[in-house]
Amino acid sequence: MDQEAFYSILSYSLSAFFSIGINAVFFLRARKSPLLSSFLNVQYIIILWLLANCLKAAAPNLEVAWLWMVLQYLSICMFGIIFLDFAYLYNTGKYLPPLVRTTCYAISGLNYVVVFSNPIHNLFFASYTQFNHIAGPAYLVHTLWSYLLLAIAYTLIIKSLVYNRYTLSRMQVLIFNVGLLSPVLINVTYVLGITEMPFDITPIVFNVTSLIFGYTAYRYRFLDIKKVTRHMVLENIHEGIIITDSENRILLSNPVIRENLLNFEDSSQIVDLHEFFESVSNRVQNAVELEKRISQSMQRDQRKLIEEVSIFVDGTFRTYIMKLERLEDSAGDRIGYLLRMIDITQQKDILTSVEEKNDALIRINQQLSENITAAKQLAVAKERSRVSKEIHDILGHTMTVAISLLEIAKRSTEENTNFAKEKVNQSIEIIRTGLRELKDAMRKHAGGTMEANVLNEDLSKLMDDFEHAGVKVDYYYKNSNVKLSTGVYDTVYRICQEGLTNALKHGKATTITVGLRYVERHIDLFIIDDGGGCGQVVKGNGIKGMENRVNELSGYFSCGSPEGDGFNIHVTLPYMS
Repeated sequence: MDQEAFYSILSYSLSAFFSIGINAVFFLRARKSPLLSSFLNVQYIIILWLLANCLKAAAPNLEVAWLWMVLQYLSICMFGIIFLDFAYLYNTGKYLPPLVRTTCYAISGLNYVVVFSNPIHNLFFASYTQFNHIAGPAYLVHTLWSYLLLAIAYTLIIKSLVYNRYTLSRMQVLIFNVGLLSPVLINVTYVLGITEMPFDITPIVFNVTSLIFGYTAYRYRFLDIKKVTRHMVLENIHEGIIITDSENRILLSNPVIRENLLNFEDSSQIVDLHEFFESVSNRVQNAVELEKRISQSMQRDQRKLIEEVSIFVDGTFRTYIMKLERLEDSAGDRIGYLLRMIDITQQKDILTSVEEKNDALIRINQQLSENITAAKQLAVAKERSRVSKEIHDILGHTMTVAISLLEIAKRSTEENTNFAKEKVNQSIEIIRTGLRELKDAMRKHAGGTMEANVLNEDLSKLMDDFEHAGVKVDYYYKNSNVKLSTGVYDTVYRICQEGLTNALKHGKATTITVGLRYVERHIDLFIIDDGGGCGQVVKGNGIKGMENRVNELSGYFSCGSPEGDGFNIHVTLPYMS
C-alpha cells in the first residue's frame, strides 16, 4: 500500500468514525423531530461516502475497487437531493412537494443507473483506475445536476441563517456562509483540476462543515423547533415576544418588537435584554422606576414580573402589559426569559369610555331623581291648588246662592210665608249639594292619585332621556283613563328607570323594549333588552329594590334570561294600592 492510499484511508475512516460518534450524541440528546431525522439522513449519506472511499482505496485490485466505487457514487448521486430535502424542511418546515421530490429522486437515480452500467457504455467514466478517472459526458451531466441541487439547498440554508440574525451575530452568520460554501468550492477545484490534491477531500470537508452546522443548530436549538411553527406563531402573534437564553442574549423576537418597539434598521444591533430596555427607555414613562423593578426582579430570580407601561410609539403613547417570565428546564434551573409586550391601548380606551359613560349614567340618574322629586312636589302643589280651587268654587257658589235665597225668604216672611219656606228649603238643598260635592271631591283624590296618561307621558320622557344616552328604546303603551295611586305610579316609574339603567350599564344592550298594558284592575309592565344576559340571576341591590317595591304593593315580579341572551323583567301591579 503506497503512502497516498494510506493517508486517504486514514482520513476517510477517522472522519467517518468521528461523524458516527457526534451524530450518535445528536440522536440521543436532541429533541426528536422531522428536521433532526432529515439532518441525520444527510450525515448517513456522507458517512456512506467516506466509508466507500476508504474501502475503494484499500481494495486489492481494480475489480473490487469498482464495486466500492459504485457504492461511493450511490452516496454522491443521492447526496444532492437528500441535502436539498433537509434544506427545504429547515427553511419552510415542510417537505419538498411530492412531484418535485419524486422528479429529483428519479433524475438522481437515473444518474446512478448510468454509473452502475458504465462498464457497458463507458458514458460516465471513459476510463478509470483505483484513484483516478477520465470523465465521460454523463459525468458532466451528473456534476451539473448535483451542483444545481446544492446551489438551491445552500440558498435555502443561507436564507434561514439570515432570518436567524437575532440568534447569531453578523460575524457568525458570515462564518457559517463561508464554511457552508467551502466544500463546493473545494469540489469544483478538484473536479476541474485547478488544485493538485493527493485524494478527494470533498466528503471530509462536507462532513466537518455539516457537523459544525449540526452542533450550532443543536446549541441554539434550531433542530428542536419546526421552522414553520415558530415562524407562523412569532410572525403572526399580535403581542411582542422576546426569548432569551440563560445569559439574557436574545434568541428570538417577532415583528411587533422589531418594527413597533425598536427601529427596524437598528434592531439587529440589539443582542441582549439589557440593550433592549436601554433602547426603549427614552420613550417609556417612568423609565427609571421601571428599570429598577426589572433589575430587582432579575437579581432576585423571580418567576414573573408584570408591569403596565406607557411607550411612545408612532407619535402617540400606547399602553402595554409587560410580562417578564422565567423559563426553566425540567430540573427547575433558569434557561432564559420570555418577555411579552401586550398592547392594551384599545382595551384601555374602551375602559375609559365605559367609565365616562358610567359617570354620565350617574349624572342622568341624579337628574332623573331630581326630576322625580320635582314632579312629586309639583303634583302635590297642583293637588293643593286644585283642592283650593274646588273649595273656592264649590263653597263660593253654594254660599252665595244660599245667602241670596235666605235674604229673599227673610223679606217674604211677613207677606208670603209659604214662598219664604220654599226659598229656605231651596237654600238648605243647595248647601247640602255643595257639601256633598265638596266631600266627593276630597274623597276622589284622597291618598294622591294620578291619571294613567300622566304616567305614560312621564315614561316617554324617561325613554327620551335614555335615547340620548345612546340606547334605542321602543315604548309600547295604550292610553287609558284609569286612575293610579301615587305608589303605583312611583313603583312603575322607578322599575322602568332601574331596568333601563341595568340594561345599559350591565347588559350592554343596544335595544330595549318597554311595554305597558292596562288590563282589568291591574297593570302589566314588560322590559326586554338584547344585552349579554346571564346564566343564573344573582339578585343585587337593584333587583332586590325592585322586588321589594312590588311586594309592598302586593304585586308580582319576575326577571331572568330564558335563552341565556338578553334580560327581561315582568311586573304586575293593581291600579290602586
